[in-house]
Amino acid sequence: MTKDLNKLLLKPAIKELNQKSNLIVFVNTVKNSRNVIALHFNFKEDSQIKKVI
Repeated sequence: MTKDLNKLLLKPAIKELNQKSNLIVFVNTVKNSRNVIALHFNFKEDSQIKKVI
């Protein structure tokens, strides 16, 4: 389930946020043995101006 969530939802959303906003988004998974028990989202402000084409 986590693989599908990451592939279909998280990666496209993070890619779009990184391209279209002044934020850089990172996601880290917290695991308990093999199970993902939490997602930590880190946001960093990008000082470079981006062009939307």
